[in-house]
Amino acid sequence: MSTKSAQKRFLIAAARPRAVMFVMAIALLGTWSAECSAGGGPENVAVIVNGDSASSKLIANHYIRLRKIPARNVIFLTGIPDREKTDLDTFKTKILAPILKQLELRQIRHSVDYIVYSADFPTSISILRHKNLLFDEIRKRSGAPKDRQVRSSYLYKSYASINALTYFATAALADEPGYIRLDANSYYRVPARQILASPFIGQQQQKYQAAIKTFDQQSGESFDHAIATLEKLVKANPGQAAVSYWLAKFYAVRGDIDLSIKWLTDAVQNGWNFREQTKQEKAFETVRRNPLFRGLEDNIPDEPFTFAPTRGFKHQRRWAINGMLNGEDGQGNRFFLSTVLAVTRNLGTTEQEALDQLQASIGADESKPEGAFYFSLGKGVRNATRKSQIKPVVEALKAMGKKAVTLKSDLPDDASDICGLLTGTSKFDFASSGSKIVPGAICEHLTSYGGRLSVPTQTKLSEFIRYGAAGSSGTVTEPHAVAAKFPHAMIHVHYARGCSLAESFYQSVAGPFQLLIVGDALCQPYATRPKVKVGGIEPNQKVSKKVKLNFDVSESKVPVSRVEVYVDGVLFYRNHELDALNFDASLLSDGYHEMRVVVTANDLIESSGRQIIPFTVNNNERSVQVRCDKENWQESENVIIEVTSNFGASVSVVQNMRSVAPAQQMKDDKRPLRFKIPAQLLGRGPVELQAVVTDEENAYAISSAPIYLDIEGPIATTKRNTERPKRTRPKAASSASNGTIQWTLRNPSIDQGS
Repeated sequence: MSTKSAQKRFLIAAARPRAVMFVMAIALLGTWSAECSAGGGPENVAVIVNGDSASSKLIANHYIRLRKIPARNVIFLTGIPDREKTDLDTFKTKILAPILKQLELRQIRHSVDYIVYSADFPTSISILRHKNLLFDEIRKRSGAPKDRQVRSSYLYKSYASINALTYFATAALADEPGYIRLDANSYYRVPARQILASPFIGQQQQKYQAAIKTFDQQSGESFDHAIATLEKLVKANPGQAAVSYWLAKFYAVRGDIDLSIKWLTDAVQNGWNFREQTKQEKAFETVRRNPLFRGLEDNIPDEPFTFAPTRGFKHQRRWAINGMLNGEDGQGNRFFLSTVLAVTRNLGTTEQEALDQLQASIGADESKPEGAFYFSLGKGVRNATRKSQIKPVVEALKAMGKKAVTLKSDLPDDASDICGLLTGTSKFDFASSGSKIVPGAICEHLTSYGGRLSVPTQTKLSEFIRYGAAGSSGTVTEPHAVAAKFPHAMIHVHYARGCSLAESFYQSVAGPFQLLIVGDALCQPYATRPKVKVGGIEPNQKVSKKVKLNFDVSESKVPVSRVEVYVDGVLFYRNHELDALNFDASLLSDGYHEMRVVVTANDLIESSGRQIIPFTVNNNERSVQVRCDKENWQESENVIIEVTSNFGASVSVVQNMRSVAPAQQMKDDKRPLRFKIPAQLLGRGPVELQAVVTDEENAYAISSAPIYLDIEGPIATTKRNTERPKRTRPKAASSASNGTIQWTLRNPSIDQGS
């Protein structure tokens, strides 16, 4: 799309929180794409709040302020069950479907990669219907009668975690039970051998296999046909490194140095990070004499040829079965990264502990913590399940200059430098170890009830959170000691390479459907974020008509691959060049707006940096102001604010796009309107309020600059229990099985140990 033609188009972002309509017209001033930067930042996160829960609002209010989440990215839900468990239909109708609908209405579906839940949402969802659908598929494939049991049924209990069902949102809403499979997560970093073996499924995989089988012929009609087939595949799937790599090999044996270099370059750009593996390819022996090819080969990143390369996440990408990227429908899956920020009921953390943990995690960003990653080699099935993973991970961390320590015990003794921990124990007392967790650390233990926070059996994931971990996880139902359901030890390598906490978790779990992940999804202690200075506009500047923006990345410590501009939370400009941008403010409504200029690092992790610029548009001399006599209010009080405007027919007050007071009609004499808002409705902690004025047709709106208040109230330092006591029931007599079916998993790397 040319800049000239783009300037003629508008992006209308409309959302109607109750009686209020926001209308924003933004000029598309460059080449816009649905896919924006990976790595993740506040613009890419939707924060979900239980509007009926004081704890949920408290946690969310602090997280929104600390993480600078755009108001458009905060979604309040009501009528949420106040229990740890709920059923699938309730989850879909009251939680997941409304979230996705709001993402569409607010025009942020293409830019949101993370859906994170504040406290007080059900964490365990019954999926019995989906489990039965999966078993029906297995029986149908095997030709067995319906009354037969599936031998591996113990692997598939009837509950899934809230964050896993959100990760697999498309499948969950469509009643497609494939997400229950232990290799359902194609963002998981598969064993490296699978990269070249299985980039596709179905007919495309058959075409791919037929093409590479002709490689040894090295000439002839079949050889030419294979090249043509691969080129068609890569045209339809330009991010699939496996096809580019094979094309580089085909052209190398043909003697075409230029095309071999072209396709190998393409493979490297799409994630082929294996220098030594490339140097061992006999196909490149002849072209290796060329200095250009040799230089390319010498500059390939040198990761061990063990797993698919670590890389940043993007919802809009189709993650292929081999962990790389495909472009065709049906050749990859889209996901939403998801965590729960805190669980403040039952055996979770207290409100104060949750706030302390989030503040420490956010403060840990880019801190490059000094310390050690600890791995337990203790006795028992929980440690044995992941024991084989540890040696190569320790080697990888040491190759990066990180300290990695193996233990014979479950926990390190008197260690003050825990940057990461992987252990396997059902019960532990962290305080008695005398150790200290460094802010930003991921700490993991493999056990059956780590994520069942209403059952007082075994130590919960919250124990690590309580003592300072940025994130931990546990299953919401009996998982058995199946490695695919828990984070692989590589989680610490992905994290140490600069990925976010959520990216590290989901790259490490092949079958995450039972796994509850608690913590700050965006935490990036080892990232190096690019930096940008924006010229042409100053914070709080009044602008009208056109403004020429320029982007200076000269002080960035990492190279930059692209720039994006968000206005009021909506992405409207994206470019791989850092050319000056003619920003036409005449196409925006008068009043307050916020611009975010985001730059992305030019590597596979794609960390992002940003400058946030509040500004006011004054094209038509329309304005609205909010006044409040004090900044601090008690939770028991009513917040009193006054709104003055020289425009409009109706005035509303909103908190993160949620109307918090009945709309009032503008007085003829334009006298200030007085609003009384229950502080309890806003929630404890830092809150942001804006006034929105609309015309009589509800078609044009202007917003005030936000006012920032603090709602004060006691923060719980003790736990609360929301679960009813369970009734005891007599055990039913067991019935004999009339046959079983063996189902073999597609991914042979998954350990099915018990």
